[in-house]
Amino acid sequence: MRKNIIIICCIILLTSCSVDWNGTKDQRITELEKQITELKNTTSTGMIVFEKHIRCAAIAPDLQTKIDSFNKEYATLGKFSIGGVFYSPIKDACFWIRLTTTNAPDGSPMERRGLYQFGDDFGATEPVIGCEKILGETKGTNTCADWDNELKKFKWEDTENVLNP
Repeated sequence: MRKNIIIICCIILLTSCSVDWNGTKDQRITELEKQITELKNTTSTGMIVFEKHIRCAAIAPDLQTKIDSFNKEYATLGKFSIGGVFYSPIKDACFWIRLTTTNAPDGSPMERRGLYQFGDDFGATEPVIGCEKILGETKGTNTCADWDNELKKFKWEDTENVLNP
């Protein structure tokens, strides 16, 4: 008899675990479905952004061809090179950095940086952001103090707790 009472108590305890005593089962199911939907959307957005990063990286050979022709045609302006290509989720466009090494009017080596949107005619278009600095000197021309912070905004790296592939 004692065994039967223990078995009956165990059965009651086990069945009470699955009973929705406070009516929250439907609410919990709704919350879980919402979390699943959000997760699917985040994953989908991440894949789209990743694909756009890949497409932007694929334009580097076209840019290099343009840079090479500029280096031949405008050799007196300095040496042009690509400082990076990236997708900007903020602007939903491909951007690239043009580096120009040249000399300042006093003959000091100088570097210019310009951020261009892909498709701009970088010979005639002003950069979206730009700066220049004399290399190896702490004095003189240096307008690049805010360059890194501005670039982070375009790359979406200045925002915390966001999807940042």
